[in-house]
Amino acid sequence: MKKFKQAGNFTLAAGILLTLAALAHFFLGYPAVNETIRAENAGPETAQTLRVIWIFSSITMCAMGLWAVFLSGDLKTGSRRARMQGLIWGTALLLFAAVGQTFEFPNYHLVSFGVIGLLVLLPLLISSAAFRNAG
Repeated sequence: MKKFKQAGNFTLAAGILLTLAALAHFFLGYPAVNETIRAENAGPETAQTLRVIWIFSSITMCAMGLWAVFLSGDLKTGSRRARMQGLIWGTALLLFAAVGQTFEFPNYHLVSFGVIGLLVLLPLLISSAAFRNAG
């Protein structure tokens, strides 16, 4: 069905965007983290913590992006289980963007996570009846 294919394609696009963002996050951001650690003269424990958090968040972003890429195929077949995962995935990114705004407003960088989450959420919500009626 056309609605399934649209939801799958939007999820694929969101997954690719998040995977690319994760690569940029690590390869462009990690040197900046190290420079800030040096410039601020952070202690060894603080420096290690910041580096570990940065690496973990990069890997997590990449894993979430790849999850969406793989999920997109099941969405195209009308899988209700894949739809539920997509709703959770998109909601998580949207909540992350919203909560991030409470700490630093406006934070346009975090808005991009909300946009990526909406790329998945909106097509899934619009096509909810089609997924409900799927075998």
